[in-house]
Amino acid sequence: RNLRTFRYLCYGGHGGKIDISLISDNCVHLESLAISGNCLISDQDFGSQRNALFPQLTDLHINTHAFIPFTIWSRIFQSCLALAQLEMTNCEGLWDDSLAQLLATHPHSLASLVRLSIRGGHRGDVALTERSVALLKTRCSLLTQLGDCFTWSLHGG
Repeated sequence: RNLRTFRYLCYGGHGGKIDISLISDNCVHLESLAISGNCLISDQDFGSQRNALFPQLTDLHINTHAFIPFTIWSRIFQSCLALAQLEMTNCEGLWDDSLAQLLATHPHSLASLVRLSIRGGHRGDVALTERSVALLKTRCSLLTQLGDCFTWSLHGG
């Protein structure tokens, strides 16, 4: 329970499924978390109000082959208010409208971000556009690095 940094790599046993609920229940005081595996799963209570979700987490890296489920990434965005560095692979249901709605209903979400990277496998995989870039610039006043936009659905010019 006093662990501050946790790095977990799992591509073998349990089908490479990593249960982030087990990590959040047993490592409440994490400041840095890096997860890499085939897919991320959680229980229904993940991020519920009765369980504080990583209140001290400032650095999060999630690298999975499968899309990060909506229930996981959205609860992380809503609840982990100290996040300064966030690096993730592609997320289920993350597009301009879902990001805008989440930011509108959770006024402190992502406000502490300094560095953000959401990666897809190929150009256009991440369904975020210039609209999301503008939203992030407005919300994240400390943001200095917005990474791997090559795989976003930007129009360019």
